[in-house]
Order: sequence, then structure tokens, then C-alpha cells
Amino acid sequence: MYAADTWLPINKPPRNGKPASMTPTEQPFQPRPAHFILGLGFFFAWYFLMVDGLWGYAQYVLIKKKILPASIFVLTLGVAILGFRSPKDVSYDRRIMPIVYSWLCWMWVVVLFSTSDPFASPFRILFGFYVNYWYFFLAALAINSSFRIREDHFLKLFYLGAIPIVCLGVAQGIKQDNFAIGIWISQEAAAFNLGFFGQRRANAAFAHADDFGFFCGIVLSVSLALWLDKRHIWLRLALTGLMGLAAIGLYFTLTRAAYLMAACAMFGTILIHRAKGKPASGLFWLPAGFGALAMLIYFAAPLVRLLSTSSSILSSSSLGERLYGNQYYFSELLRHGWHTLFTGLGWYVNGHYRATFAIDNQYIALVLSVGLVGLGLWLTLTILLWRRLLTKALETQTPLLVGLAGACSPWLAQSMFNVTNTIAFVSIVGLLVYHRESIKTAS
Repeated sequence: MYAADTWLPINKPPRNGKPASMTPTEQPFQPRPAHFILGLGFFFAWYFLMVDGLWGYAQYVLIKKKILPASIFVLTLGVAILGFRSPKDVSYDRRIMPIVYSWLCWMWVVVLFSTSDPFASPFRILFGFYVNYWYFFLAALAINSSFRIREDHFLKLFYLGAIPIVCLGVAQGIKQDNFAIGIWISQEAAAFNLGFFGQRRANAAFAHADDFGFFCGIVLSVSLALWLDKRHIWLRLALTGLMGLAAIGLYFTLTRAAYLMAACAMFGTILIHRAKGKPASGLFWLPAGFGALAMLIYFAAPLVRLLSTSSSILSSSSLGERLYGNQYYFSELLRHGWHTLFTGLGWYVNGHYRATFAIDNQYIALVLSVGLVGLGLWLTLTILLWRRLLTKALETQTPLLVGLAGACSPWLAQSMFNVTNTIAFVSIVGLLVYHRESIKTAS
């Protein structure tokens, strides 16, 4: 006899003080429909925030206008989840929620220090924080929820959405046409980087091509973990084809940061897969190694300029612009007083009228927005999320968690070249995924 598994509440107490394996009369738990509905709702909130153009474009297609921001959807879902049942999860790192609470308090401190800016009203600052740091709220929902997402269900939902998105990006690259969906989404987000030396960058259903590239990297990592774990020839062939499509879509983004992320993510996936049952201490430092590599590339712009032409994928012009932009923003910080190094300016990232250069560096964006204190909180939270996900992946060796951990591993490297929340989005899934296991009971 095998215990059933589905969208389970966690930490269900054993009967008579005995573990489940010692209770032959244990009956499969039958979840209430609300568990399944909330689980689906959380997945779609996660998916619509990650594939950031779908939510608005769906409204445009259906009613010709965008009337419901994704933020309202997430807040509504949060109220439903937190009000449904009391928190039951004790499996996560207990230091995560105090960091989330500290972050929420720090937001108000930054608002108080930023009230002298006529452009940045308290509401604008808080809304900017909310838009830029969704994952703090999603992490809180994931931890305080009373349901779990079964791994095979998540994989099915993920691939049902991922395959059309990847195929759309490949078609955009081949046709050199972003089509109506890509053009509308990029215009809605005021994206300006859909071209590269006369070529069109594929953005699929994302606001920016680099976000689509990072998504392809996640698809590659998860698919590679499945390919390494499974031995069925037809499944491996299907996964090989999907990885080929994702690699083509990745290429058509013409984004070097996405290439770096995908290469590091796949390398990390292989290392985590091979470390079956081993302690996490060695692999825990993997992101630091990737981050050091990215830093070397970031500050090697003068050397790259000598080795490349201005019309190739190796052009260093964008690296030079980033370095100049960093100098500009640090001068803005110091212009408002030394204390802004710690508190930031409360600027909506890439949305302030004085943000004349695109901010393509997560660290600079955080210091500018919430200061060195906020940067420290961000590093602490993302490191805790990474450690928790890596430990769970090594313990269970399930392909989904291995692939997600691999996709997370380059987040410090990504942050040198982009403002990205990849680490948060994929690691939050690790907070919710329930691995399907057949638990043999006594008969």
C-alpha cells in the first residue's frame, strides 16, 4: 500500500505519535479544493510575474486595455493565502522571515529619508519598491502558506507555458520580426534595446530580450537535469529537441549576459547532479566563483575593446557605457549627502527623471534605491534562499530542484550585468515544491 500525494499541507502530525510508515490504517489525505485552487493561483502569479509581458498583453487582447496591474493580482492572492489557514511551514530556513520583515521596515526608513525629493512621493517610492522587489512578498506567501505544489504538476504547468514562449522567441529571431505581441510588450515597458547592430533581438513575451534569455537558461537547466536523471530514450530525445530550441532562442536574444547565465547555470546543474548525497559546503560557494568571473569580465572592458570591433557581439561599447553610468549614479548619491550611501535615494529603478542612463547592474540599482543597508538585506535573503534550495536539491536529488538550483547558481554573476530577480523567482518554487514519493506502509 502506498500513501497518496497531492497538494499536501505540510507537517501533518502523525497519528498516535507514530510515523506514517508505522500506521497501517493511515488513509490518504484528501485535500480541500481550496488547496488546489490556491496552488494554481500561486503558480500563475509566479508565472505572470516572471514572463512579465503576458499579464498586460492578455488584457489588451481581451478588452483592448490594461486595467488590472499584476501587483493587484498578487496582493489579492496574498490576502487569500494568508487568510485561509495559519502558517504551518517549519521546513524553511527560519532566518528568512526576519530578513523579510527587516526589509519591509527598511522601506519605510528609506521613504522618510527621501521625502525631500519632489519627484519621489512616499506612494511612488513604496510602489517602486513593490514593483522591483516582488520576491520579498512572494517569499512571505510561500513560507506562510498551507499548501505544497507537487513536482510533476509544476513541471507540466511550466512546460505547457515554456514551450510556446520559447517557440515564439525562435520564430521572432528567424523572421527578424517581434510580431504584435513582442512589439506591444516592449512599447508598454518603454524598452529600447530590441536592436543590436542592425539585428532584431527576440523578446518572446518579455519586456526585454535579456529576460527572455534568462528564461531560456532556466528551461535549459531544468531540461538538462531531467535529461541526466531519466534513461528513457524517447524522453531524452524530446528533451534534447527542447534544449536545442531553447539554445536557439537564447542565441537570438543577442545578449551576452544571458549567454553567460545559461552557460554557468548548465555547468552548475551538472555539478549539483553529480554531487548526490554529498554535503552542500563545497557547492555553496559556486555562485561566488561565477560572480568573480563576471566581475573579471565587467572590468576588462578596455582589454575587450582592443580585441574586438565595434560591430561584433564582442563589442565593449555597452560595457564602457555601464562603467560611465555607474560613475554618474555614485556622483548623484554623494550630491545628496554621505548618508545616502546607506539609505539610498528611493529612486524607482530606471524610472526617475534623473536616471538618464539605464541601470544594468543589480548592485548599483540597490545602492541607488535602498542604500548599502538594503544591499546587505538583499544579499542576506538571496544567500539564504540559495542555501536552502541547494540543500534541498542535494538531499532529494529530484531533477526539478537540481535544475532550479543550477539556474539559481549564477545570480551573483547576472547581477553584474542586469537588474534581475531570477534567483528569487526560481528559489521560491523550491519553497513550495513537494516531491512525489511512494511511502511504503506496513501491511
